[in-house]
Amino acid sequence: MSHRESGTSSDELSRSEAAESEPVPANHTLRRAIICLILLGGSVSLFGILLVNRPMPPITDGATPPQRVPVVKALLMEVPRQWTGFGIVEAVASADVPARVGATVLEIPGSVLAGAQVSAGDLLILLDESDFARAAEAAQEAMLSIDASLTSLDIEEKSLSERLVVLSKEQEIAQADVLRVSRAFEQGVANEREVEHARKLELAAESALIALRQSAMLIAPRRQELTAKHNGQQAALARAQLDVTRCRIVSPLDGVLQRMDLEVGEAVAPGSMIARVVDPRAVEVAVALPASARESVRVGDEVQIVDGDTVIVGGQVARVNPEDDSLAHTMTVWVDIAKSDASGSPLAPKSFVEAIVVTREQRQRTVVPRRSVRGERVFVVESEELRALPVVVAYTYRGEIPQSGLADREWLVLELPLPSGTLVALDGTRNYQPGAKVLAEEPGAGVSTK
Repeated sequence: MSHRESGTSSDELSRSEAAESEPVPANHTLRRAIICLILLGGSVSLFGILLVNRPMPPITDGATPPQRVPVVKALLMEVPRQWTGFGIVEAVASADVPARVGATVLEIPGSVLAGAQVSAGDLLILLDESDFARAAEAAQEAMLSIDASLTSLDIEEKSLSERLVVLSKEQEIAQADVLRVSRAFEQGVANEREVEHARKLELAAESALIALRQSAMLIAPRRQELTAKHNGQQAALARAQLDVTRCRIVSPLDGVLQRMDLEVGEAVAPGSMIARVVDPRAVEVAVALPASARESVRVGDEVQIVDGDTVIVGGQVARVNPEDDSLAHTMTVWVDIAKSDASGSPLAPKSFVEAIVVTREQRQRTVVPRRSVRGERVFVVESEELRALPVVVAYTYRGEIPQSGLADREWLVLELPLPSGTLVALDGTRNYQPGAKVLAEEPGAGVSTK
């Protein structure tokens, strides 16, 4: 660095230090003071405005007003015992359609599709019947051959009968000759050779007669054998003809085709399931109830199938399972649902539903809304004062109670009755204090202190 540049930098530094050391002008200090006073004055004004406009608490004499409590009168009424359970919907009429013979699928009508309506007797599948038709023809030919053998046997039997008559006469003649020659030999007229010849002819006639009788006795067994073969071929013919008809697989009932498991050209085995038909117009529900319900549930009891608070359809108990499920501690009842029109039941088979069984057991009980009970107690209003009462719930009841004046559908039936007309706090979940002074508000009746 040159001496000239060094000298210039030293001069500039000296001038900067001199400027910083100069006093601040008086007008700058005054300006700052005025700004601070303005801000301070604005803050004081804002505080005054807020103080003047602050909300003032009401002036009271020190007494706390009574709390308004919505109440309902406890109802003493006859309430049917209800049991709630869940079950599976089953079609009353349904059929798994099997193949009765082994054959190849020849035809499936174009209208036969899953979900299609079918009537009893409608063709579902046509199988190839040619093998069974040939078997029927072979059985018929065999029967004709056996019939011819039976006819021939009848002719043979008739011939044997005629020959037996002839041989019997020949034997009689031979016996007479032996007797005649024997007498002549005794008288010395015939010799011994003639006697032996006569006896030889007698033995020959007797032997021929025995052989012929044996042939005649074999006619009956031969006829039985041919008849048995004929019956066997007749059964084979009937079976072949039945198999021909079984190649035409039809719907066994009116309903909806749930599934179709075959295609044209596919081979099927006897007994394999090929389709399922369901009639959705009539269904039943197998409902599982608590085992303790057995004492009160009876055949004929009313049943409501519900979805939340909506009753979908009604029915009645048709059957009761005599045994309980020891693992689930449940009993099963079958509910018949009223048969609907062709549009079908609102319940789809295999659906899972909730059911309420309404028994015919009714007693005078106290009924309160479910929302009124908290922790096995209710709050009641007596002489404008709130009290807590312990309660024991016997069972629940679902449904509207018009005389209550409430839209509630969930109710609790108490084991021990409350005095008739007891005012029960509607909402048991509120933080009520027992002993507090309250004003009771009944639904639709304004404020009541009684």
